[in-house]
Amino acid sequence: MYITHTFSAPVKVTVYIFLFIYSSAHATDQWADTPYPIPELLKANAETCSMSVDGWGYNFSDLEKNLHHWAQSPFVLVDSIGQSIQGRPLYLLTITNGLIPAKRSAEIITDKPRVFIHARTHPSEVQSSRIATEIITFLLDTTLASHTLREKFVFNILPMYNPDGVELGCERVNAADINLESAFDANPLQPETAALKGAFQRAMNSENPIRVALNLHSSKNICRRFFFFHQANGTSEAFAGLEKDFIRDVQYYFPGGIEDWNLFTSWSNSTPSVYPESFFWNNYAETVMALTFEDINDQDPSCPIAGAFDSTAKALILGSADYIRKHSPFASTKTPPPDSPFPGPIHSTPHGLFFPLLNSAEYEGRPWKLFTPHGKLIAKGVLQEGTLIFNPDTTPTGPLIFLLAHNRKLLSRLFIIPNNLTDNPW
Repeated sequence: MYITHTFSAPVKVTVYIFLFIYSSAHATDQWADTPYPIPELLKANAETCSMSVDGWGYNFSDLEKNLHHWAQSPFVLVDSIGQSIQGRPLYLLTITNGLIPAKRSAEIITDKPRVFIHARTHPSEVQSSRIATEIITFLLDTTLASHTLREKFVFNILPMYNPDGVELGCERVNAADINLESAFDANPLQPETAALKGAFQRAMNSENPIRVALNLHSSKNICRRFFFFHQANGTSEAFAGLEKDFIRDVQYYFPGGIEDWNLFTSWSNSTPSVYPESFFWNNYAETVMALTFEDINDQDPSCPIAGAFDSTAKALILGSADYIRKHSPFASTKTPPPDSPFPGPIHSTPHGLFFPLLNSAEYEGRPWKLFTPHGKLIAKGVLQEGTLIFNPDTTPTGPLIFLLAHNRKLLSRLFIIPNNLTDNPW
């Protein structure tokens, strides 16, 4: 459930001052004096935390100070998507042009592709917070580029996914000693993971679902900036090709700053279920470009090229925008040649809508999906005898996008469902 802050400016200032005092009391290393409950598990295993007394250089209080500043912008909506184990808000920023000042509600945005970014899963990877901060700064700038990005896209940014771990000085875990990065299929879910998964699901069920989802981290072991590339064996040949395109789009804006796709590959044998990217692939496949980005951990003195968070931030955002533009469902709307798989005449029957496809034998048994032009999933199935079948009662009229993965390509076609269907083809 979203908890939306709609206070007037004076009240908002008072609330944030209260939060600063409340969280600063916890910034000490005194377990007994903290206003937040400490789970028994961490009391017994305190050596896993207490590794930093200042939140690794960027703590929860620092975030709330920035939130107070960012919330003054007419382009920002600050929500809480839930709470951590110890009750800290999980703040989500929505950045775009067109927020209605009276409502300041992100729910009104229905016609812009969405980019979702979350950071600081691992508390010691403070670089992810610094990149998220630079992303927000860039998007709120007065430049033409920033204005265009806000005009064309919606950005959801969760700058601190694991605030308890940050405040407790943990390196990689939350207040229950759980690594949130690999707990997306746990039962029960951690409160933080349940909140993030719920935010993903709400966004994907909206009229403008997520097109790019970035998971920001930093690596102490590799003095490089890179993406975790998911191999085709764990995804698909089509998605592997899209990953390469996306990474090239990001690299274009930071020449020499981000490694090629093959520096670190994963999912070589199967699809894991434990990661945020697993959630997107298992539910939405090629329609969401979900990747983990690893920045350079500048706490390593042997890595002189660390830093440049502003350049990294701009490259991630501009590369994401280029990728979405190039791979928009509208990218393949021209009339296809005769040998392309394309819905033929539409027939309405008591069993649903039938779309016969040309050259159907080649595509028999292939999975297909139908989306609105903004990427909302309408129907999915497996091609049987060259025909798509689905219920017209749950299908909107107007343009729909047909997607089919075949021979390392993601085939995309646009067609129109008329307002008045009859038994006659059209």
